[in-house]
Amino acid sequence: MSEWISVKDRLPQEDDPVLVWDIASPYSEFVDIGYYDPHSAPDTGWRCNEYMNRSVTHWMPLPEPPQ
Repeated sequence: MSEWISVKDRLPQEDDPVLVWDIASPYSEFVDIGYYDPHSAPDTGWRCNEYMNRSVTHWMPLPEPPQ
């Protein structure tokens, strides 16, 4: 499986689904599927669930689906 990629190093292709790591507060961390889209989410550039997308720090490509 791929390693986590810092958003400081590189961003994913726009609208490609990826796993995102979000540190919502010092007490909570979330992993979810999200999309990078600076056009429809200009405040952060990320579209994820409502509890995330403010502090996405890392992402990685989705794994291959089961056969």
